[in-house]
Amino acid sequence: MTDSPKSSRALYADSEGNVVVQEFPLREPRDDELLIQVPYSGVNPSDFKTLKFFNCRNRVLGNEFCGKVLDSPTLERLPFWPGEIVAGYVDGDKNRPLSFELDA
Repeated sequence: MTDSPKSSRALYADSEGNVVVQEFPLREPRDDELLIQVPYSGVNPSDFKTLKFFNCRNRVLGNEFCGKVLDSPTLERLPFWPGEIVAGYVDGDKNRPLSFELDA
């Protein structure tokens, strides 16, 4: 495993529904996960509508992303390599776990 970043910033809806930039600690990726540095993430109208209509709080905004693979405990078994540019989509479920929303 590489020397990965220890924290990450994300656009975050706090407990009162305010949208702020917040720093989060990063955990080591599990065997079936990749750590991806995300310089670009899309925030859509649906993110703000979810906040308003479902009263969602304490969540990172954004679903689509483009980033660079940094690390995984099982990189040798995966079709991705460190430094490779990838794009992805995170499920828009309003209750998704925070560990899968972090943006580097």
